[in-house]
Amino acid sequence: MNKKDLLGLEIKSIMEEDTNHINLSQATIKQILASQKKGFLYRIKSFLNKEVQIPLAPGLLGLAAFLFIASVPKDIFKYESKKVILMEDNPIILSSREVVRK
Repeated sequence: MNKKDLLGLEIKSIMEEDTNHINLSQATIKQILASQKKGFLYRIKSFLNKEVQIPLAPGLLGLAAFLFIASVPKDIFKYESKKVILMEDNPIILSSREVVRK
């Protein structure tokens, strides 16, 4: 291990001991945060860390509606007429979408 590493760790521990008893006021913390340069990554992180509050009743109704829509099959409202024709004991199913008149 380098002596530089040991010196850095020793300085860090001394500084932590000296600053352990210091408490900053809320106004000082706000002033430090206000003077901080806000870059692109800071804006992205602050946007992603925002707390979203959703009221309970609309949230449950939205979840129930989503689950209902997801559970309903896609073609439940489509009308498709089918005709079954027996030819020599072989069933042939004709759909209205497959048969086109010309």
